[in-house]
Amino acid sequence: MAKDVEFEFDIVVSLPKGSGDEDAIMDALFEAGCDDDAVGLGASCIVGLGFARAGEDAEAVISDAVTQVLSALPTGVQLRGDKPDLVSLADVGARLSVSRQAFR
Repeated sequence: MAKDVEFEFDIVVSLPKGSGDEDAIMDALFEAGCDDDAVGLGASCIVGLGFARAGEDAEAVISDAVTQVLSALPTGVQLRGDKPDLVSLADVGARLSVSRQAFR
C-alpha cells in the first residue's frame, strides 16, 4: 500500500466579469469542500487558491481539488494553471475527461 504524501500546490482561475461578490465566492468554495485552502482575491476576476493536501498521487490530488473549485464557481470560470507544475493542464484534463482547450 502506498503511503500518503502531502502536496503543496496553487490553483489559479479567472472568473467571468460580474460573477458575484467575494463573500459568495468564499462560501461556495467552502461548501464545495475547499475548506483547507488559502484563497486570494486580490486581482480583478482572478482567484488564487493555495492547497496542502495529502494523497498517493499528485495528479489525483490536484484533479480532485480542481473538480471542487470548478464545481463551486460560476459557469464560465477558466482554469489558468496550477503551481508548482506537478502535473500539466493536459494531465488534469485527461483525468477529468475535459480537453486542455476547455480549461482555456
